[in-house]
Amino acid sequence: MRERPHSASERYVQSLWRRVGYLAVALLFAAIGVLMIRDAQPAGWFLLVVFGLASIVFLALLLPGASCLVLDAEGFTCRALFRRWRERWADIEHFAVVTVGSHRMVGWRYRAHVTGQARGRAVSRAVSGVDGALPDTYGHSPEALVERLEAWRQRQSRAD
Repeated sequence: MRERPHSASERYVQSLWRRVGYLAVALLFAAIGVLMIRDAQPAGWFLLVVFGLASIVFLALLLPGASCLVLDAEGFTCRALFRRWRERWADIEHFAVVTVGSHRMVGWRYRAHVTGQARGRAVSRAVSGVDGALPDTYGHSPEALVERLEAWRQRQSRAD
């Protein structure tokens, strides 16, 4: 993880090996589905369709720019499967490590002045205790990424 919260921007990408691993597992199960179909087992179609589609998604994640997190002076931009959204540091109260099921992730709570998407935030808070979450930790521990995001957020708060 970088140690400079004063640089102009920082970019984090998902681990290449994790993405390749997910693709390999999906392809393996799709191949098992093909073998089951050859043996006249109808459940093979389910495996082929589900893991064939998953393979396409994981293949898309290997493309440059498909998924990343960019931190800058105004906030952060998250990109997942070519969909992009932006959050401003001024709108975020704090970041925290949250656990949903067995998955540990980085979440945040909005400040009181943020009023949009009230229903979605209420559901998210009921499930995880936070208003939003990142889809990945980009090769870092959730604690390390929270520390980094907090450093950027606090720096911006001091600048205002």
